[in-house]
Amino acid sequence: MRQYRDYLARSAGMTRRQSEVLLPEGKRIGTMKAMVLKGVSSVEEKPLRLMDLARPVPGQGQILVKVSACGICHTELDEIEGRVAPSRFPMILGHEIVGRVESPGPGARRFKRGDRVGIAWINWACGRCSFCLKGEENLCDSARWTGKDADGGYAEYTVVSEDFAYPIPERFTDVKAAPLLCAGVIGYRALRLSGMEDGKVLGLYGFGASAHIVIQVAKQSTRI
Repeated sequence: MRQYRDYLARSAGMTRRQSEVLLPEGKRIGTMKAMVLKGVSSVEEKPLRLMDLARPVPGQGQILVKVSACGICHTELDEIEGRVAPSRFPMILGHEIVGRVESPGPGARRFKRGDRVGIAWINWACGRCSFCLKGEENLCDSARWTGKDADGGYAEYTVVSEDFAYPIPERFTDVKAAPLLCAGVIGYRALRLSGMEDGKVLGLYGFGASAHIVIQVAKQSTRI
C-alpha cells in the first residue's frame, strides 16, 4: 500500500505528507495495469514490466483519462536506451494517447466524463513565459513531457492538464487517431512550414511515421 501511495503522490504532484492526509494507510484505492520502465536498458532485454499500480488522481486543472489506445513512437526506444532518458524512474512511457475522460480534477471544466480526448507529447507548460504566451509551449523551459516527465499511456489510466488534452473527431477510430498525436502533428507542422502549394514538388526525407502521414495529407489536400 505504501508503494502505491508514494507512486500516487509522484504522479499527482503531491508531497508524501499530502498523500498521507488524502490516502491514509489502509484506505482502498483504485489500481490499474501499466507497463513500467524501471531504468535505462537495451531493448533486447525487454525492460518494460507489467505492474499493478495505484490509479492516478487528477490534480488541479487535470483530468483522469481511461486509455483506449496508445501508439508506439521511436522516442520510446530513445527513452528506454537512454538517448532521451526520462527525468525519473519508474516511468510509464507513451505519448500518443486516446481515451475517455473518467473524472475531472479540481478546477478542470473543459471536459466532462465520457468525452473522448487525445494526449500528445506536451503534458503541461507554465502558460506564463514568452514562448507559452506566443502559443509555442513546446519551447517552454518548464514544460513536462508525457511519458518522459509525467506518466504516459502504456497504462489503463493517465492524467494530463486539461489544457493539453484535445477532442478527437468521431470520424477517427481510437487506433487511427493515436498516431496523429505525434507523427501526424510533426508531419503536418513541417508541411505547413514548407510553404507547399499545388503544383510544386514535395520531397520527403527519412520516410518514417511522419512522412507516411504527410504524403497522405499532401495527396488529398488542395489547401495546406
